[in-house]
Amino acid sequence: AASDNVVSVEWSINGELLSNAAEFDFTFEAEGEYAIVASVISDGGCTATDTLALILRPYASTLFVPNCFTPNFDGLNDFFTVKAEHLSSFEMMIFNRWGEQLFQTTSIQPGWKGFSENGYSYPDGTYVYVIKAIGKDGQVYDRSGSLMLMR
Repeated sequence: AASDNVVSVEWSINGELLSNAAEFDFTFEAEGEYAIVASVISDGGCTATDTLALILRPYASTLFVPNCFTPNFDGLNDFFTVKAEHLSSFEMMIFNRWGEQLFQTTSIQPGWKGFSENGYSYPDGTYVYVIKAIGKDGQVYDRSGSLMLMR
């Protein structure tokens, strides 16, 4: 009957009982397909079950590579840093015009500062970057190009 009170609630995901509370929070840890089932029993013995099919996909990855930077300690654009979201791996290398590797990192931040490890300030000019990355969505990024260092 419509006036029956709920006496039992069961929430399950993919057949695994998660809660008997009327409300609860759940965080999905992985992409995939999920069957969410809510079952209730009223004090009059009526049973109701509802199922929701849910497909979770990872966020789309992004990678933007600037073409210049100004490492002059003014707090603006002082590092050659890419802008990226939802990457599972990242590698960046910087080379001079003769192909000598000047910098390598597997971290997006802070980026290349335009100096060597011993503090040598690389001169203004054109440099080459090579970036290899993989997005959490499976997107493969294999980018290379030139960048301008301007102090």
